[in-house]
Amino acid sequence: TGRGRRIEIVLASESDAEVVRGKAVCGRCRLKIDRPCHVAVYRDVAEKRRQVFSLIPSSKLAQIEKTTGRCPGSSEIEVKGVITEYRGGNYLQVTDFRFL
Repeated sequence: TGRGRRIEIVLASESDAEVVRGKAVCGRCRLKIDRPCHVAVYRDVAEKRRQVFSLIPSSKLAQIEKTTGRCPGSSEIEVKGVITEYRGGNYLQVTDFRFL
């Protein structure tokens, strides 16, 4: 008999949403995240320190990519969504956004 793994799934609600204001850039090319080109948002939180959020694929991300492409240069953006931390990274499920 093998040991089973316990997996806990937590579903976030709209009330858990946070607003992140920062720059939409390519996670691979600009932030050196080891994944194919993708939209990421970062904000400066202290001198020479950034908080980076990789955006989780969704219909809202597809709308962002229509404007920025999958490998964006740098666009000021405000995104609202649920933030999840996983293996040292921040991931954001976008529920709303606007370019600034």
